[in-house]
Amino acid sequence: LEEALDIEAAKATEHGAGGLILVQSYLPTRERELYATDTLTDTLPVVLIAQDTWTEVLKLAGLEVYEANTAPPALLMGLEVDLAVPIDLDHQAVARDVVGVLPGKQPDAEPLVIAAHYDGVGSLPDGTLYPGANDNASGVAVLLELARIWQRSGWQPERPIYFIAWGAEEAGLASSRAYAQHPRVPIEHTLAVFNLKGVGEARSFYLNIDPAMSRSDDVTFEFFLAGELLERRVTQGKYDGRDTHAILQDQGIPVVQLFWPDGNYAHTPEDTPDTLDERKLATTAEVLALVTLMMAR
Repeated sequence: LEEALDIEAAKATEHGAGGLILVQSYLPTRERELYATDTLTDTLPVVLIAQDTWTEVLKLAGLEVYEANTAPPALLMGLEVDLAVPIDLDHQAVARDVVGVLPGKQPDAEPLVIAAHYDGVGSLPDGTLYPGANDNASGVAVLLELARIWQRSGWQPERPIYFIAWGAEEAGLASSRAYAQHPRVPIEHTLAVFNLKGVGEARSFYLNIDPAMSRSDDVTFEFFLAGELLERRVTQGKYDGRDTHAILQDQGIPVVQLFWPDGNYAHTPEDTPDTLDERKLATTAEVLALVTLMMAR
């Protein structure tokens, strides 16, 4: 959606429009997105409205939908609309990525990286809170639990394992963009990055992996083997939308996205801890742990 908005906004700006109204067949009014504006130079106000709203607007102008769809590119409707949106002014903020490492017996071996973002979309000026339990406290929970268990057990892998909690992924994937430019682990020296996203709640029944990386056949085999050994459902899928894994992949960093597709509450006030499924969290942790143990040899 963000890329589509950018394209349409660029077209409208090029033609001298003062604003842009986009009509969607379905508009999830409870969802909230954060768009990074620091790289924008030319932009304009963009409003999304549902198809039903658009139909009512046309009625006020004395038009049917088919008349609007077949109208000339520029159609004066003779309407004025007042729109009030409560906002906070943009301001700069410091986001921190938290990095931990489990040292390996061979410090120079290619390390593994387990990552998840801990930031959310926050709250509205009216106090509406977006808890972000599944997106993405669930990913951070799995990351922390693996780090806790391995550290307390005294296990030392052959290769180092890094744990990274991204601090600013909801705001235009700022953390992964910064990491791609200044990686903690050299790109050419990274065996794999496992990125956790929405691993605690979904309508689906399979843990999905999106191996957007070189040597993907080997890593896919490791995940399928882990699923078979643990009797857990694992499949290969395509993550819907541009996320951390895409940013890292663009820079040649080998990355695998772990997720449960078809989540219900991402970026809504309903994304609360009581909606999480402990079995999905456990499945994610168990499969990832076994794959990491096998690849850390």
